[in-house]
Amino acid sequence: MINDYEDIWDDDDDNRSCASSSSSSRGCGCDEVEQRQMILMEKGLVNVEEESGEFKMLKKSFLKGMEYMEKLTDLLAVHKNDVSCEMGRKARWDSFRMFSEAVGSNCGGNANVKYAWYVGSCLEELLEIVSSGFSICRITNNTNTNTSTSTSTSTSTTQDQEQEDDSHGLGIHLFPAKFSLDAAMRTVGKEDGSRHMLLCRVILGKVEAVGAGSKQSHPSSDQYNSGVDHTCNPTKYIIWTAFMNSHIHPHYIITFKFSPSHDCPLIQNPSYPLLLAKLSKHLEPSQMVSLVKGYRQCQEGKISKRQWSLKMRKIIGNRLLASIIKNEYALA
Repeated sequence: MINDYEDIWDDDDDNRSCASSSSSSRGCGCDEVEQRQMILMEKGLVNVEEESGEFKMLKKSFLKGMEYMEKLTDLLAVHKNDVSCEMGRKARWDSFRMFSEAVGSNCGGNANVKYAWYVGSCLEELLEIVSSGFSICRITNNTNTNTSTSTSTSTSTTQDQEQEDDSHGLGIHLFPAKFSLDAAMRTVGKEDGSRHMLLCRVILGKVEAVGAGSKQSHPSSDQYNSGVDHTCNPTKYIIWTAFMNSHIHPHYIITFKFSPSHDCPLIQNPSYPLLLAKLSKHLEPSQMVSLVKGYRQCQEGKISKRQWSLKMRKIIGNRLLASIIKNEYALA
């Protein structure tokens, strides 16, 4: 049986509670919230009430996966795919359940069904997926979703290389539920700062490792159902084209934003998460991804603090960094 929202995380040993945050409408004007609600409801999505256990479970899991950005991230809203609103959606949900049972019967009773994040280019794309499923035209674009290269010549070579390394086969790429941060950094903020991601259920079955830069587009043999970047601790799932609408089911669209507080200026609290939140309004997703990767390498001791500092300045650019620091002095 497939539960609707239980066990979003697989890690039972980490019971860290999420940081408290304010109302889901904080930082977003009433007009924007009402307009978004109307659009989502017209597309057959139901608002998940903030007081419900379902919302609290999703919020805890999402913020937990945001790691060091947890306290600077606001979950604004959660909307659930209402599979009962039309026959097509009901049929796709029934199909997903049947394929789950079929894959499970071939994998010793375990279909390996997980929650995963999908990042689209915009809210409209996510709504189209919820309504009609994935389309073949998204396959070649999904690998580097929202990772367009900066026009800055100082960063283009580095980011081109990282985009190539970010590719693991041709298919639908999703991020495990516990890697909310990796998915969130690939989103594009709207004028009001809001961002959107799609939380899906995926049937992984038996997985195989797909190397970085691979152009693989189908299982290497009949014993495999899907791909991952690493078999031990995957940070990316790859669902092949043939299975994109049978092995992925969109469950929720979440709306969030990064919220660096003016009450805590960067110059008085020079933390990397706060800097990242402020930079999110100015940088391309590809640059944000590079910053997250570089910071993680520094935390893991793979590069020195000096190497990380140089890499960060190269990605951000001296002009933008100087502008942000100047504004922070004015706020202070």
